[in-house]
Amino acid sequence: MQLYFTVFPKNSTISLHPGLPGNTETNDKAHAPQKGCTVMDKKQMTEKKGYSPAENLDDGWDDLEIEDLDDDSDGNDVDVEADMDMEDAGDDYVEYDDEDEEKEDEEENDSDAEDALGRKEKRLRVSIHLVLGILILGILGLCFYKYKTFGNRITQEDIDAIPTPENPEIETYDYFTANPMQDDGTFPEDDGVTTVVCFGNAPFADDKDSDNSVCSLFAKDSQAVVYNYAVADSLLAAHENPFTTDYPMDAFSFSYLISSLVSGDKTRLEEAYASMENVPTGLQSSMDELFSLDFRTVDMVYIMYDGSDYLENSMIYHDQIPDEPRYIAGSLTAGITALRDAYPWVDIVVMSPTFAYAVDENGKYVSSDMQKNEWNVGLSLYFMKEYETAFDNQVSFVDNFYGAIHEDIASAYLTDNLHLNEEGRKLIAKRMYDSLTTLQNLQKQ
Repeated sequence: MQLYFTVFPKNSTISLHPGLPGNTETNDKAHAPQKGCTVMDKKQMTEKKGYSPAENLDDGWDDLEIEDLDDDSDGNDVDVEADMDMEDAGDDYVEYDDEDEEKEDEEENDSDAEDALGRKEKRLRVSIHLVLGILILGILGLCFYKYKTFGNRITQEDIDAIPTPENPEIETYDYFTANPMQDDGTFPEDDGVTTVVCFGNAPFADDKDSDNSVCSLFAKDSQAVVYNYAVADSLLAAHENPFTTDYPMDAFSFSYLISSLVSGDKTRLEEAYASMENVPTGLQSSMDELFSLDFRTVDMVYIMYDGSDYLENSMIYHDQIPDEPRYIAGSLTAGITALRDAYPWVDIVVMSPTFAYAVDENGKYVSSDMQKNEWNVGLSLYFMKEYETAFDNQVSFVDNFYGAIHEDIASAYLTDNLHLNEEGRKLIAKRMYDSLTTLQNLQKQ
């Protein structure tokens, strides 16, 4: 059923015949409603549910609402039309429709969305569960990314470029420098024979009197005269400073041994022998030979200590005391300085340790970089500090840690977690020979 109503002033002509428009009648008062219609005053209309008053109407006008009171059982629509003189009504004519009201509400909502500049903003309904879900997924994604990218990512080319004995041309930490000391007229004349002295521990000391020791193999390859004064079970760093007999092997650590050599004082060595329950075979005779050697015939000194300092938890360096013998860097610095002051014509070469395995609580060999020692460091830090110390003291350095026997191949060159097998000795001897050749070429330039 569609209803129409017209708001009009008093003394106007109206027709209230349902479905029969056109009948008019003039009266000073509004006609009474026909059957099927009712007249409601303004208060009743206001209280009526769903009523929306027309806008811009003067309060002096009477408002009418026409309401269907019949059920229209015959199914016919009732069309109530109120006509008035449009010229008299003018702009006061208002037609009320539910659809118009809904459109007005939508327009009001749209107008509410306008910002201060009159631009309409789009309203987006956001679910808090959706926001939390996206946030959680983002956090999980970030964690996964950090896990996958932790550390340094390398390509297969980087892996293939790791130095190996089969590819000695790959650049490593090798460092070669000519002797910086200038001849002040006291340097001995060249006798035409290359003479080399070796200091260190197991790499040089193991089977040192055999033809298969590192120094013997090196002498054979280079045709040099080689004196080997390495001491097995000694360390680069000392345990105590000053020396005490609580650690008799400290007398054979690098800095203490060189200090005794250049001074010619055997007191510390004699105290060490007396404190040992069993003096290693050949140790005392070897030291006697060292002290009797004429260093004016010596051309080069090679120094090589293995990973024992890492395994025995030696300290690494002291910033305020660079020559402190209880630190590997300090002991190396003190020994190099003493040799250079006493024998300035000698070229000095530091041979780095090879890779060595750590041993876990179950006796299993593990990476010496994965298992930290008491100072929470791996063997690679000992290697790097030796390299830095050699560089700072302007002596040559041979990288055996990455450039010869590195972790990926160490098991093929070691008898256990530390000591060289026959192939390992050959490889280190070759590294010594290559470094000797390089330095001799530098001297010719």
